[in-house]
Amino acid sequence: MCLTFFAVEGRGMTFKETAIRLFRQALAVGTDDITVLSAIYSQLGNAYFYEHDFLHALEFHRWDLSLSRFVYSFLF
Repeated sequence: MCLTFFAVEGRGMTFKETAIRLFRQALAVGTDDITVLSAIYSQLGNAYFYEHDFLHALEFHRWDLSLSRFVYSFLF
């Protein structure tokens, strides 16, 4: 963990920026698992929120909410 921290900080990137980059790469790869997709949207929303990029945070949290509502509609 510490080595990762220094490697990321040494390149001038924060953990949030790294998380955003990795979660966006995960979206590009894609998934058939709705639960995984929902988690990616949620975590992207959280990362953008902590970066104070509220428009992107809202966008990804809305995607997560829409997906959750879609799944819920099939359950009940």
